[in-house]
Amino acid sequence: MFAVITAFLFGSQSAYAETLADGTYTVDYMIKKPDDESVSIANDYWNKPATVIVNGGDITVQMTINHSKWVTVFKVPSGNSFV
Repeated sequence: MFAVITAFLFGSQSAYAETLADGTYTVDYMIKKPDDESVSIANDYWNKPATVIVNGGDITVQMTINHSKWVTVFKVPSGNSFV
């Protein structure tokens, strides 16, 4: 379920950073089930929108978990694995 959002928000930073000017952006997003395109129940665990900060080619994404007791693991891509 997290792969969809992380691929969208944390994909190739260099490609996005080259097309986005430095600044702060908001991005609506949804968490989808891993097996199809339907929205996961986990979609309600995060506040929308996310904040995206572009600064000198670096991209930082800030997301707020609104039910932190329900989210026991949150990982983002790092190379060929997740951290």
